Amino acid sequence: MYYKITIDKTSKPMGRKEGQGEGYNRFHQEVKTCEELKEAKEYLKEKYGKCKRVKIYQDPEAKHIGYIYCFKSEEYSNGQTDRWYQQDWIVITEVKETIII
Repeated sequence: MYYKITIDKTSKPMGRKEGQGEGYNRFHQEVKTCEELKEAKEYLKEKYGKCKRVKIYQDPEAKHIGYIYCFKSEEYSNGQTDRWYQQDWIVITEVKETIII
């Protein structure tokens, strides 16, 4: 058994007029595995620190299944600075594997 962290990274340029959560596009998915749940939580704490986070719920039971980490980011390239809002959707799953062959 191990734990899998799935991080779906989404972003939208600053200055857009869409409502909250609108206009975001997924640009990357990161997957990391850990032997212990504590290790997975420590990885996220180190990566995101005290960044704003919002709970993700799954219907119909409204079960809490993960977090969205929200922050601003920027990159300097070719004499220009690009700024954007980023939301990383994060779910940790427990994986149990059985060898078949």
